[in-house]
Amino acid sequence: MTQADDWEVVGDELVVPNGPRLSLAIPLDHLDVWLDMENSAGWRAQHDRIRDQVMSDQAADAIRELERTDSMLAVQAVRRWVWALNERLGKSLDLLLSGGPTEQPSPETSGSDSDSEPTEPASTTP
Repeated sequence: MTQADDWEVVGDELVVPNGPRLSLAIPLDHLDVWLDMENSAGWRAQHDRIRDQVMSDQAADAIRELERTDSMLAVQAVRRWVWALNERLGKSLDLLLSGGPTEQPSPETSGSDSDSEPTEPASTTP
C-alpha cells in the first residue's frame, strides 16, 4: 500500500506512486458527463464511467494498464484523480471519495462557500 504523501499533483497531473502521471485535463466534450454524474451508482460503475467517459484518453489508458497489473492501485488512482479534480473544479463525488485521502477536507469543515441547501430547518413561526 502506498503512503498518502506519495501522491501529489504536479502542474495538471496526478502523480501515481511508482506509476504513471494522470492528466487532470478533461476534454471539453467530457465535462458534461462529469457535471451530470450522480452518487447513486455503485463505486465500480462510477469508476468505469469516470475512466471511460470523463478522463482523457491518456489517463484512461494508464488506468486500464494499472487495472491489468495492480487493480487496487487503479481504484485508488481513480479516487485520488477525482479528489484532485474536485479540488480544481469544486465538484464533489462523495461516493468515490469515501476511503480516499485522509487530508481531504469534509464539506462540513472545509470552510468554503457552498451552493448546498442549509441543513437547519426553516423557522415555522407564524
